[in-house]
Amino acid sequence: PSPGVDLHPYQAHQVKFLSELDLFYAGFSQPILAVTGSLGKTTITTMISELLTKLGYRVGVGGNIGVGMCDLIEQQADLDLAVLELSSFQLEAAQQLRAQWALWTNFYPNHLDRHADLTAYFAAKLQLILNQQAVDIGILPADLCTTALSTLKQVSATAVNNASVRHDAQLAAEVPGVKLTGSNHLASQLSCFSLARPTHLMSAGQLVAPLQGAYYVHDQVIVREQGGVITPLVTWAQLSAQTMLINWVAIVALLDRLVVDSRLKQLGTQNWPTMLVTYQFGGVPHRLELCQEWQGVKFYNDSKSTVPEATLAALASLRAQPVILLLGGLSKGVHRENLLAQLRQFTQLKAVICFGAEAVQLQQWGAQYQLPVTAPAADLAAALTLAQAAAQAGDCVLFSPAGSSFDLFPNYQARGEAFKRLVRERASSATAL
Repeated sequence: PSPGVDLHPYQAHQVKFLSELDLFYAGFSQPILAVTGSLGKTTITTMISELLTKLGYRVGVGGNIGVGMCDLIEQQADLDLAVLELSSFQLEAAQQLRAQWALWTNFYPNHLDRHADLTAYFAAKLQLILNQQAVDIGILPADLCTTALSTLKQVSATAVNNASVRHDAQLAAEVPGVKLTGSNHLASQLSCFSLARPTHLMSAGQLVAPLQGAYYVHDQVIVREQGGVITPLVTWAQLSAQTMLINWVAIVALLDRLVVDSRLKQLGTQNWPTMLVTYQFGGVPHRLELCQEWQGVKFYNDSKSTVPEATLAALASLRAQPVILLLGGLSKGVHRENLLAQLRQFTQLKAVICFGAEAVQLQQWGAQYQLPVTAPAADLAAALTLAQAAAQAGDCVLFSPAGSSFDLFPNYQARGEAFKRLVRERASSATAL
């Protein structure tokens, strides 16, 4: 069945189902590198595939992006490895897929209209790591790794505070952490990544077992800490600023483990950190994409923002200039009131324009938290009209809905293309701001 089909109502027949990933795995004999997470999957998958290609590897890209899984099977004779972007919808039904290298980017509440709760969503993501064997490499965010736990439902306060805009007891009870110790601990060779040294995963200054390495930023350098030894890898200020620093830390962690793995042919990649410095990431469509600059106003298409955390990250990257924010879409079971509450920290917000099926509720929450909300807009065109009226030279119009597209569009790509088309049409008609 397609990953888009919710199989939960048909559990009595699950023995008859073969997941897309398991079908692929049965016919694909080359090594697999897989990326999952709540945010940043496409960006990181794209960057990893481009970097590996730059290093000389023959890479096939599939999953949520790239070519179809069966096409990768046909192409495998010409590939050194497959790089897959995998969603929880794909992973929850996968029983056999084994990735030699797995990167879990982060974990935030999402898709709760499909998964029963956060624990079920977490379990689907965790499937990627659980299927690995002792020789395989797993890279996890430090905030998902918790020490000395006996069950997956226990979680550290750090994980809760960084995993969601919901900072309440209910979330603390729902969000699990990866169990690192106990009789059923994860089998693969695990490393973690974070912006700061993960002291909560250390005892007497050493990483707790089974963690083999930690990657973080120290004195503006991305470093590896392993066996008590800190090794500098690359200065982060030299890397492309087109993506967030935490993405770079995750990518450095993965590459550091991958390029010395004997299961992948060696191409003289000892100087891969130098290659990172020369790499310029061009971005991906619908992820904080500068699509138009007109009469001194910059228009950003961030239609891929389908959860609050993505919008918060986009705003954090635009702190230096006044922002007119367009919010909309559907919540997917995620409570968005806390998003509106968190928007108060962004003093550069000049206006918040809510559109679509939940516009009235979003606007009411915005007013409740004394944000500069306008009247709600019925659709995207009306929202852009309000943004044009508010914008002046030097401002940014940020289209970052923080919700799914299905109230007005079939997917986030169609939504983003509609925004770009509207901006182009109005710019070409010389409508005054």
